Amino acid sequence: MRRFAALLLVPALMLGAAACGDDSGDKNSSSSPSPSSTKEARFAGLSTTGAATGNPAYGQAPDIKVPDGPAPVGLQSQVLTDGTGPVVTGQDMVNANYEGVAWSTKKVFDSSFERGEPTEFYLEAVIKGWTQGLTGKKVGSRVLLTIPGDLGYGAAGGGEDIKSNETLVFVVDIVGTRPGFATGAPVAPNPDLPTVTTDGNKVTNLTFPAGKAAPAAVVNQNLIEGTGAPVAATDQVEMQIVQWLWGAPAAYGSSWAGSGPQPLQLGGQDQTQLMTSLQEGVVGKKVGSRVMLVLPPDKGVGAAGAPEKGIPAGSTLVLVLDIVKSGPAPATS
Repeated sequence: MRRFAALLLVPALMLGAAACGDDSGDKNSSSSPSPSSTKEARFAGLSTTGAATGNPAYGQAPDIKVPDGPAPVGLQSQVLTDGTGPVVTGQDMVNANYEGVAWSTKKVFDSSFERGEPTEFYLEAVIKGWTQGLTGKKVGSRVLLTIPGDLGYGAAGGGEDIKSNETLVFVVDIVGTRPGFATGAPVAPNPDLPTVTTDGNKVTNLTFPAGKAAPAAVVNQNLIEGTGAPVAATDQVEMQIVQWLWGAPAAYGSSWAGSGPQPLQLGGQDQTQLMTSLQEGVVGKKVGSRVMLVLPPDKGVGAAGAPEKGIPAGSTLVLVLDIVKSGPAPATS
């Protein structure tokens, strides 16, 4: 079945294969919903923003109605039930129930209500219509979204269920939210290390100190000190990951660019030197922390670099890590 994860803009993180598995697949069992049926949408209710739901109350099956005629222009976002919980931000991990209908077919193509459990996702990693339409809403809200094609699947569409430039109608119940970023207190910067630039909570750039050579030894520097539990050596830790080569003008890879926090199982066997250094760098750090690791060649990508990946010999790797969650690895069936 088609996975909602196909909507993610997954960066080619160097750590992806070694640290996080295949970024194009599931991050966990609840992170990427899949369509469960293609059935006629239930018709009920009055028109609101071009589409309607017969059950505006949070928690009920939504009964989405799509009227005849052309779809509305632009994104439509209407709160049907106003929650009282925290306000959702674009860098949050959001837990939600939802149902989606294609405007042209009037058919349900995906429904977590039918599966009986909500799903969790990084809000900036899904289609733009969700990111824009849910940001600023409160936990406990029911939101009706009518999403034009350019903010949904675009010209590529989504297989048989979602045509090219299809308008989509979703009802979304926001069940919960948690930060997908560091939440602690800032630490005084080290002038010998790169300066981190942020846009809100998001890491967007590094500026390297003028005239400073890359450190010859590993540097492990807290940028933000979290208040959560310390990371244990056998935990599964979830992190935002930015990768830079010392002195480079742009990031080599960044989870902030789309895929969101990445899960990493610590304590595994057959680890590379890079994985060993990464594990040593995060064990004992508190959840909510932002950490900068500077890894010289022998502790990172190796003296030879990785020319096939655009990494020159002798490269020093800089990682900026936001530790957003940690705990025992979930049981696998």
